[in-house]
Amino acid sequence: DLTNASVFLAAGAATGGCVTVPGWPGSTLQPGARFLDVAERMGCTTTRSGEAVTLSGPGRLRGIDVDLHDASELTPVVAALAALAEGTTRITGIAHIRGHETDRLSALAAELRKLGVAVSEYHDGLEITGGPRGRGGVELSSYADHRMVHFAAIVALDRPGTGVDDLACVSKTMPDFPRLWNQLVTT
Repeated sequence: DLTNASVFLAAGAATGGCVTVPGWPGSTLQPGARFLDVAERMGCTTTRSGEAVTLSGPGRLRGIDVDLHDASELTPVVAALAALAEGTTRITGIAHIRGHETDRLSALAAELRKLGVAVSEYHDGLEITGGPRGRGGVELSSYADHRMVHFAAIVALDRPGTGVDDLACVSKTMPDFPRLWNQLVTT
């Protein structure tokens, strides 16, 4: 699942580091593959070697305008990166994610505000202005939504002490996420 893989690549984007994900197909119809284009537009570099993709993050991400209608599952990951980016990111075309495990637009807006990030919520998207970096930990809500855990994990890379109230809900799509994430961020 390339949407799940994008969370790990986003760790490189968020930290200015480098992350390699094996098993990335050369050709796919999975919407999660769009993450590579989004990350490049935000200033990252991506390279392919066989069936692996490597993402190298920039010193500072930049805000972009992006329509994620056909890849809406990426919204929480892109919103987390937007919170860390310089400038404003507009994510549009995603009104339909209000009917997922939670109203993801309202949930993301609420959690971004907890982080002190300026956000405007629209009927079909979000406008996020990258906020202050590294201002201490915050307890974020998952809304029993696995994608909101992904959002929290990425944001926590820049905010030591940040946690999420229901890590177990991520087991819906990736039961090994806590172990894999911990392995990534401690190596």
